[in-house]
Parts: sequence; C-alpha cells; structure tokens
Amino acid sequence: MSLRSSSVQQKNLCLLLILFLFIPTCDSQLPPPPSDEIKFLLVADAMQVTIVSDVKQSIDGPLRDAWPQKILNIQTVFHTPTKEDEAWKLVCNELSFGVTIIVDATGDGFPRLKTIADQNYIPYFRLEPTIGPFARAAADYVLNLNATDAALIFQNEADMLQASRALWANTRLRITSYATLRNETAWLLRENRPWPDMFLLFAQVASIESILNSAVSQSIINQDQQWLIVVLDLVAANTGGTTSKDWVMDLPYAVGELKPSVPDMCCPLLRDTAGCDCLNPPPVIPSYITRALDFMIDVIESGQGLISSMKRLDCNANNSKVDDSTNQKLDDLNTLYQQVIQRYPILLYDVGRRRVSYKASMDVNVVRARNAGRTFLASWSPERGLLVASGREVTAPRKLLRVGMIEAEPWSTMKNRKWEGYFPILLEELGRIMDFDADIVPLTALGERLNTSTWTGGIGLLAKGDLDLICAPLTMTAERDEVIDFITPYVEQTGLSIVLKQPVAETSLFKFMTVLKTEVWIALVVSVTITSILMYILERFSPYSYTRSPERYPYECRTFDLKECFWFTLTSFTPQGGGEPPKNLSARILVAAYWFFVVLMLATFTANLAAFLTVEKMQVPISSMEQLSRQSKILYGAMEGGIASDFFNNMYAAEKTLYKQWTSVVMNNDDATFRVWNYPIREQYSIIYSRTLNTTENMVKTLREGLDKVVSSDGNYAFIHDALVLRYEVMRNCSLVEVGEMFAEQPYALGVPTGSPLSRDFSRAILQMQRDRFFDDISAKTWNKSKRAQCNLGQRTDSGITLESIGGVFIAMLAGLGLAVVTLVAEVLYHRRKVEPVKPRLQMPKYDDKNKQLAGKKEPLKKQPTASILKKMPSERNVAKKKVTLGDKKGFESQTGVPKVSYITVYPRQ
Repeated sequence: MSLRSSSVQQKNLCLLLILFLFIPTCDSQLPPPPSDEIKFLLVADAMQVTIVSDVKQSIDGPLRDAWPQKILNIQTVFHTPTKEDEAWKLVCNELSFGVTIIVDATGDGFPRLKTIADQNYIPYFRLEPTIGPFARAAADYVLNLNATDAALIFQNEADMLQASRALWANTRLRITSYATLRNETAWLLRENRPWPDMFLLFAQVASIESILNSAVSQSIINQDQQWLIVVLDLVAANTGGTTSKDWVMDLPYAVGELKPSVPDMCCPLLRDTAGCDCLNPPPVIPSYITRALDFMIDVIESGQGLISSMKRLDCNANNSKVDDSTNQKLDDLNTLYQQVIQRYPILLYDVGRRRVSYKASMDVNVVRARNAGRTFLASWSPERGLLVASGREVTAPRKLLRVGMIEAEPWSTMKNRKWEGYFPILLEELGRIMDFDADIVPLTALGERLNTSTWTGGIGLLAKGDLDLICAPLTMTAERDEVIDFITPYVEQTGLSIVLKQPVAETSLFKFMTVLKTEVWIALVVSVTITSILMYILERFSPYSYTRSPERYPYECRTFDLKECFWFTLTSFTPQGGGEPPKNLSARILVAAYWFFVVLMLATFTANLAAFLTVEKMQVPISSMEQLSRQSKILYGAMEGGIASDFFNNMYAAEKTLYKQWTSVVMNNDDATFRVWNYPIREQYSIIYSRTLNTTENMVKTLREGLDKVVSSDGNYAFIHDALVLRYEVMRNCSLVEVGEMFAEQPYALGVPTGSPLSRDFSRAILQMQRDRFFDDISAKTWNKSKRAQCNLGQRTDSGITLESIGGVFIAMLAGLGLAVVTLVAEVLYHRRKVEPVKPRLQMPKYDDKNKQLAGKKEPLKKQPTASILKKMPSERNVAKKKVTLGDKKGFESQTGVPKVSYITVYPRQ
C-alpha cells in the first residue's frame, strides 16, 4: 500500500471520527499539507450566512488573480455562542488538515482560535462585518451628551445582536435593546425604568419612516432631540447640497440624526476611486468586507518572508506557551499590519484584538419638527471624536422623569389641563436645577400596605419602578421607608390639626342693649320707679318741702308732683342732669344716693359698651385634642385611609400593647402596690378610636366631605386631618376655624425608588432651594393669609364702630322724634275739642300830645303786681312793709313825654 493511499485512508477515518465522535484530530501523524494550496478558514456566526457569501465572493476573485498558480480553498465553520464547544471541534478538524490564514468573522470573537493561531504563527484576521462601528460611534456621541441610560431600537434581530456585542463591556451606558418596534415592544419601552435619557434607532433609510410612524402612534416620541436616528447606509448627495433618497417625516418633535459622512466613507469603500462622485453609494458592510480582504491579500503579498505556507495544527498539543522567537514574529506581523493599513483610510486596525474594522465617520444633524428641514451640527470620527461646527451647539436632551402626582389642594390641582399649586411650582424648580422634564402621572391615592412588601397606589408604583418620583404630600414613615427611599424633607415638621365651624358673633342693631342682662334692665327700671315714687312721697309729706310750705321760699320753686319726679329720675341719667332738686333735706338725701347710683351705672354701662363695640372675642368650645377626647357633645372624625386615621390606628394599637404589658406585669407580680385599676397611662387614643375609626357615621371618604360636614354641623362636629391642608382650607373658607396646636408631627419628603441614582441629586437640589429660601416664598404664596382677613366674622379688632352695632341708638332717637310728633298731634286734637272762652283784647289808650297825657286818663298809668307775684309776697304780719322807689315820674319820661317805667318796687327777702 502506497503512502498516498494510506494517507487517504487515514484522512477518511479521521473525517468519520470527527463527524460521528467529534474527535478534534487523529492520533496518527499526518503528512504535511500541499505547498501549492492556500486555505482560508472562515469562522462566522450562524446567523451571518449572507456575510459568509459576501466574504467568499470577495476573496475568490482577487486571490485567483494574485496567485493563479495556487489552489484556493475556503472552508467555513459556523459558530453559535451557546454551542461553542461543538464549533471548536469543527474548527480543530479543519486545522488538522492545514490552514494558511484564519479569518474570524464572529461578533464577539473566538479567543481560542486567536490563541492557537498565535502559538503556531498563523496569520489571524478578525473582521467586524456588523453595525458595531455605528453602535460605538452612537454610544460615544451619547456619552458626550452626559447621558447614562439609552434604549436601542433596531430594524431586525441580527442588527440588535451585532450592536449589543459591540457595546458589551465597551461603554458606560446602561442600555436596553429591542429587535423591532411593535405593539408589545412599544409597551415595554413605555414601561422601561428608569426612563431612558435617549432613544437610539439603528435602521436603514428604507425602514426608518415605518419605525418612526409606529413610535409616533404609540406616543413614545414626546420630547425634542430625545431620539437619535442612526442611519446605517450611505445616502447619495446631489449637486443641490441636499440629500436624495433620504427619509422625510412630519414629526411632532425634533430628533437627532447620526448619518454616515458621504465624503469620508463613500469613496474609500470603493476599490476604484478614480472619478468617484458617490452618486450611487455602495452598501457599507459588503464594501467593507471587500476592502478588508484586499488588506489581507496586501499583507500576504507584502510579508513573503513573514507569512509561511499552510500548516497542520493539533488542538490537543500542549502549546500553551509562546516562545520568544514566535513572539518576535508576531510583533513583526503586527508591524506589517499597521504599515499596510495606512493604504486603506476606511479601515481601522486594533492591535490587541487583531481586529480590522471600518471607520464610521458620522455627520450629526438635527431634523426639525414638522418637516422643517435639517441642520448640520457636528461631525464625529474615531480619530477626532466630536467636532462641533462653527456657530453651532450640541446640547443634550433633558431627562424625562415619570412623576406621580395626586390631585389635592393646595398641593396640586388640574385646571384647564394644566397642573397648578405647590408641587407643580416645586417640580418646575427641581427641573430647572437638575435639567429634566417631568411626565406627570396622575395618582388616585398614595396607597396602602397589603403585606410587608406589597403596596397599592403611588407607593406601589414607585416600589415597582414604574415611577421615578412621587411629588405628593408624603409623610416619612417607617412602613414606607421599607419599600421606597425618601430624600431630604422639603417641610421639616407638619402634623395633624382640628377644624371646627367658625363661631360668628351675631350682629344686632340693638347691640348696646346686650351690655346689660335682662334682669339688670328690669332692676334698673324698678329702681327708677321706686325712686320716683319715694321722692313724691317725701315731697308730699315733708313739712319743709316747697309743696307743703311755699311761704318759706320767697320765689317760685319747682313743684315735684309724681310726673315731675319721674322726669327728674330719668333725666338724671343724662349729662345735663335732672335739674333743680327738691328743697327738703330728706328728698335731697334720696337724690344724693340716687345720683351715686346713676354715676356707677353710667360708668359700668359705658365701659362695657366700649368693650362690646371694639373687641368681641369669640370663644371656641375646645382648644386641644385632649380636651376634645374628654367631652362627648362635639363629635369628631377623620378621612378613611388618611394620615389621621393611620396615626390613630397606630396609637390605639400602641395603647393596647402597653395595657397588655401592664396587665401581664400586674398578674405576674405579687407586690400589693400594683393593681390593674391603677394603670398609670390614660387611654386617650382608645377613646378616640371608639368614637371615630370604630364608627362609620363620623368617618368620611374625602376631604371635601369632611369639611362640608363641619360647616353643616353648626359647631357640633370636628374634623381631624393634615395641618397644612386644613390651614389652607381655613384661609379660604370663612366658616372654618383651626383650634388647638398641631400634634403628631412628621416631616414631608419626596419619594424615589429604592437605590435610585437620582436620590442624591434630588437631596442636593432640595438643600440648595432651602438655602435660597425658595420654600418660604412658595409657602407664602400658597398659604396666603390675606384671604382670611377678608372674612366678615363679626370680630372687631380695629377702633371703628359700624352702624350695625349702634344702629339701635339712632332707631331709639327716631322713635323719640316720632313719639314727639305723635304727642304734638294729640295735643292739637285735644285743644280743639276743649272749647275755651276767648277773652277780649285790651285796647291801649292813645297818647294825647297836646295835654301830654293818655287820652281819657287823668292820672298816669301804674303797673299793678300780678296775682302770682302777690301770692308769693310775704304776708303783712310777718314782713314789715318796706317800700323802695327808684326814680320818679319825671326821670323816666322820654323826650316825647311818654312814660316808660313809672316805678319799681323791691320786696326784700326775709
């Protein structure tokens, strides 16, 4: 048997063993490979069948032209990452028959293949016929914008795998990848947490529009320049300077575009660059493969002394160490690669990975919204990085955070499809400091704990990562801190408070009458009456009164009949006084005592009237929670599921636990000093629990229901709720009043998911806002006390007195005026009915100028004293007649001779 036939038999036997037993090589010594054969071993991913075809087609023609005398052999092994051992056995089988050049076209590389090539000094080329360079270019651009999270969307699964492998462990970005954009992937994108800083779409021009249409219909594009379109093919440039066969869309927001630079990539990808105008740009990856294989052929031709002929390799041989001579040869080979690569400006050589890839030189554009055209911003290349055009600025898109917000006054309310209140202002300021936009998610409730780790409402969404932030009146509790994180409090201390219906002082026109109680007014009337009657009696029976002894007084005095006595006692209350007092001593003693009484009554009435009309202090029936729990007249309640009900539930449970501990101590202690009934702690919250949380009629569903119940209760219902919320309602509603001090104090803080990277940034921003007194300003705007000052509650804190308080005085005066008019009418009517004889008028005598006397009179007229004067004159028996005459008849005559006064008689007092 010849050696050749023996070799063939051994080869066939080895093939059978490899195919059925997967044995890498035969134990027999194989002859050297033929020297006239060039064998390429191509290892590619199982999904890259098209790339393998392109490689074979690109290699076959140039190699046959370069070495027509050689036998060209191209063997392919498909690699699957999950079945690497099986692929390695197939590779070892091919290596056992000999290999000239190893071409690794796998996405992640085949480290064992590179190792065995280096150990045996076999030329090893690693190609990257994928979109990996585009992915690295996009990732580097995004990192330049200080983004940390990105969502990658591809046109097919193959591109997704290629980009993911290129970025794996080679970027600081946190990425999530999606093979396409369908309904289910759009839902996943919306639920992605944390919300990506940017969305990167890798697609060819033919697929871009359909994917973007799907994104618009799914409401995923909702912010300017948050999307970056990475175009994977070259677009021809025409003479007009614009692009032809480019994607054009009417988008609601502007998007970024990362497009291959036609001048930098089109012509270098072509073998024949003469007359290159790039009117018909070549496909990127097939053209790259062609140029990479041209590079390998050029290396083989340039390194005749460095590259040996085909070698047979044994995978089981112990060649783990590379000797110094082989290392030197590898260094020389790498130097050769670097020298030859200079002839190919489109190619990049990575010495460490022995990888030959293409340069993805990109142009950065902004595609404006509503099909408003493109704007060139910058260019990017692996050598230069990002180079911004003159006069342009590349700005990072603002972060978009999903913020949960509950509608509750005064914190946040929805008016005309716009959020208003405390939290929208706070969120706007946080967005300005931290450079983010907020996608507000309306919440119906903060949530309750179902078990140790499950919550409902906004806290449940935050714990699952469906929200980035809760901007709501969230108190810091131990239960909530188990599932979410709190940042620095924005309100240091808040708590619970009590509101009642505002006791409004009743306004009355006769307010001055309420200064004295009814019994005082009755006593005053009785005093006036008794005083008047007693004064009349004293005047009637006293021997020294004017009524009994008018002769004692030489002039006419005031006669105090019963009518005059009542008039005197009434007018004594006026500043003018009662007038002339009685003459007898007994009556004067009565008057003095009465005047002392009047002075005290007037002083008391004046002082109390001034107090009533200036400051009317309205008293509330309770002043603290403890006082509220001790009484039973006023009912009280809280909102179901609110912070007040949670607080009372916890305190009730604490009291029960303490009481159980006390009873346990008492029962287990023989000391007589301990008795169950001597429990030292008052069970306040047990009483509150039994009257509020344990009764459905006192609990309410909403805040508005509780406030309405307070207003309609006429002061017999108290509502317990968050202090800041109740203070806001009190300032807006004049029918409410806050009583007592705030209790159960706890801080307010914003909530973030556990371990959120934004927690530190939010805390730093809150501290900065506190330093700038931002919260003082926003609190002054929200809790505006000027609205409360507009309430007309009947309280008088100023010096002004309204007509409502003293209007009764004017009514009394008008009543007096009316009574006077009525009395006048009665007097007139009475006078007309009573007929009296009309006395004839006396005729004055005429004066006779001739005789210088009155006509018909012989003597001058003498004036006689009237009867009243004569009556008052003292009797002749008591008074000596003394007559004093002043002047005479002549002295009192005028020039005309008419007498004016005949004489004046003066009677001296006794």
